[in-house]
Amino acid sequence: MLTSIPGFSSFSLGDPTSMNLHIEGIGLLAALLVAGLFVCGAVGIILRGVAEGRSLLVLLPEGVVECYRGEMNKIAVLSFSAVQKMNLDKQTTIRSDREGFTSSRTNYWLNVYDRRGGYVKWNIRTCYGDLVVIGGNIIAAFEYYQRQQIQQS
Repeated sequence: MLTSIPGFSSFSLGDPTSMNLHIEGIGLLAALLVAGLFVCGAVGIILRGVAEGRSLLVLLPEGVVECYRGEMNKIAVLSFSAVQKMNLDKQTTIRSDREGFTSSRTNYWLNVYDRRGGYVKWNIRTCYGDLVVIGGNIIAAFEYYQRQQIQQS
């Protein structure tokens, strides 16, 4: 038993060995629902992290190969021999709500133009690191490839 402090009421913690925690009805349903949502969210975050961890971006002298989340149907190849030019591009989206909270998000990608006049927007995924550095390295490898081709001809 705690003694009371002026202005505060006293309370009893009781005997911890004899405490009986009993939840029933709607309280039990609400507790199970909250616990279930928490577990589902935690499992989702873990599975996404594991899947992202299985992603692979390989920068080769002749191009780039990406296997996203370890899925064979998500393999993408960017062959420098088919590319006419490429550049890094970005789009920043700024959002503001009624309470004055503002957030922004910047997406980066490579604009890839092939020798036949086609265009591909090559997305750069955040799981590989700094998007600007990754994009810059791909462009530098492409420019090196172009120089090597000119020297060989």
